[in-house]
Amino acid sequence: MAAPPYLTDDEYRFVYSRAPRLCLDLAVADADGLILSKRDIPPFQGLWHLPGGRVYYKESVAEAAARIAGAEAGITIALDGPVGHIEVLEDGEFVHSVSLVFFARHTGGTVRGSEQGREIKKWKELPEDTHPVQKDFLRRRWDEVVKHMRQTERA
Repeated sequence: MAAPPYLTDDEYRFVYSRAPRLCLDLAVADADGLILSKRDIPPFQGLWHLPGGRVYYKESVAEAAARIAGAEAGITIALDGPVGHIEVLEDGEFVHSVSLVFFARHTGGTVRGSEQGREIKKWKELPEDTHPVQKDFLRRRWDEVVKHMRQTERA
């Protein structure tokens, strides 16, 4: 599927100042830990976060997941199912993002950062300087994350 044209910066600001932005975050975990990258750009610059981004118009969740995993972590993945959702009502310039969070397995490629977050690591415990809303979400589901780490170890 050809990617639809991007919104201009002005269009993006107009649309997302009036409607929620649909995003996707990936909880890619294995025996070595959960992949997080440190943001080099606002919002939440300098904080660890899940690989994620917005879902484009006419892009399926699976297509968005593949694009995001490749762009932000340099890997291919297989989706293992939904974990839940994260809602951010204030993230600086935009006021409402809804992010679907999915467990995913790393199936290929070498983990590496991106221009959005060059530093990337696998964590067995959440770092204190994690995106605050993601940290709260992940802490409440940490037993599920650990279970996923163990399952991918056996796979």
